[in-house]
Amino acid sequence: MSEPVNVKFYFDIASPFSYIGLERLFCHEKAWNLSIELCPIHLGTVLKSSENFPPFSSSSKKLKYMVMDIQRSARELQIPFNLQMNGPPASSFDNMAVLRALKTVLPREAFSQVIRELYAARFGNTTLPDDVFIYLTPAHIPQDMLDKAKFAVQTEDFKLMFEKEHADLVNNHGAFGVPWIIMQKPGESHLEYFWGSERMSSIAHWLGPNYEYSSKLEIKA
Repeated sequence: MSEPVNVKFYFDIASPFSYIGLERLFCHEKAWNLSIELCPIHLGTVLKSSENFPPFSSSSKKLKYMVMDIQRSARELQIPFNLQMNGPPASSFDNMAVLRALKTVLPREAFSQVIRELYAARFGNTTLPDDVFIYLTPAHIPQDMLDKAKFAVQTEDFKLMFEKEHADLVNNHGAFGVPWIIMQKPGESHLEYFWGSERMSSIAHWLGPNYEYSSKLEIKA
């Protein structure tokens, strides 16, 4: 098998567009031979650093359409989405910091599974809890590992590292929202950037003629 295409998928657990984009990307993981690395990031910090504005700050008509569009995408992907979105959610910074700490101790596949289950639980419910980790059981993450992650985020070293990651993503990779997707073809140094949950056809075109986009891949059996 040829070398995989490296993908860094930057997401916020509070972002429904990250949820949709992540599931779409994983639908194409095997067909496109993708090596997907999930990268926790705080959307609010990215928006502030890039001088961007969240969709919740705009008109009620835009918010109404956004919710309808997300619900439609969720139905297409056959993934749960029941959240009532009536305004800006609470800050997700603490949750994202803990997820970033967990990323360093969990194998990539296990971490990806935890994130996907968190998304399904979070957006499958009608309300958002402040602490998303209530959805996890010891079968997902041992309690002592979760406790260590919550302790680690309080250290100055972690805070500095997390701050630098946000600055690098905005200043060196042009991010202004999530999901922010960075892709790199095997053997090439060039990085290609994609923003949003509806970029699969554009990604396929960039990858080349051997990478066909098919919406059928996004329909679960």
